[in-house]
Amino acid sequence: MDVKKQNMVWITNDPDQPCRSDLPTFHFHALKNETHAAMSGSQMNSLPLLPPETCEGCGLCCEGIGSPVLLYASRPGLPTPHPFRPADLPQDLIDEIDNHFAGLTRGQESQDRCLWFDPVARACRHYEFRPQICQDYELGGRACLQRRRDELKSM
Repeated sequence: MDVKKQNMVWITNDPDQPCRSDLPTFHFHALKNETHAAMSGSQMNSLPLLPPETCEGCGLCCEGIGSPVLLYASRPGLPTPHPFRPADLPQDLIDEIDNHFAGLTRGQESQDRCLWFDPVARACRHYEFRPQICQDYELGGRACLQRRRDELKSM
């Protein structure tokens, strides 16, 4: 086997099988366990992070950023809803946001994960109504890849 291939780290759903780079779950292994065990931490960090082809099952961008949906909360004392709230946002979602945040403003909420993030499916529970900042987050963009690098370093 070519040395370059021996040192390649793959993103996979199953650490026992060689895999495609587009699978989103972050279990890592070298193609040969001996090679992986012999590599230093700096060698591991220098290996390329393969760009994702889908967000499915990832959700890293939904964690550690607070809850952008807080912008959709009702604003007591103001005659109109926040201008970023979609006009067709269902009342049950407005109630969920208002009840959960109880008057907090953006930045005061828990920074763990977005209210609408489903940690089991690792996806947004109300994708069609996600805030503009979420819509603008680019799959495979600099922020996406940096978030994935940070996750790798923490493993």
